[in-house]
Amino acid sequence: KKYKPLHRCHRPVPTYMPDPRAQQFSEIPELPPLTLPTNPPHYSTLPPHTHMSQEHLQGLLKTIEADLLTPEEVNLITYLVHAHLRAFTWVYKEKGYLNTTYFPPYDIPTVEHVPRQVLPVLLPLAIRDNIKDEVQHFEALRRFEPSTASYRSALWAVVKK
Repeated sequence: KKYKPLHRCHRPVPTYMPDPRAQQFSEIPELPPLTLPTNPPHYSTLPPHTHMSQEHLQGLLKTIEADLLTPEEVNLITYLVHAHLRAFTWVYKEKGYLNTTYFPPYDIPTVEHVPRQVLPVLLPLAIRDNIKDEVQHFEALRRFEPSTASYRSALWAVVKK
């Protein structure tokens, strides 16, 4: 029985597991229960803040269907949003991250990848100039584009009948 050549043998991929000691999560302190006001102030009387403009507040209120909430409930929602402004973001640049004290970055093991190497297909000398002209024509039409990607497809020249 003939054995596989060495270059075709399968070997397990060496990798590592993340250090479990680095993945310890800290205890999140318990917050005191939130006391909601029974008579919250009207949303128009809330003080302005740099993190929430009046346009942001009006945009939030437009998402609430008419006659879904009472005016007191609308005032309560706007009061809660105003009291916890840092929990809301209105534009992408205000986006925050989880606190690394409580949620450490998680290490995901990855495998070093070496892309396969495919040699280019040799073109017959008799039709090489025709193929080059055709490829340049299609590149000018933007139907082909040059690629240096690791997994680019090879060009196969087939004569049409």
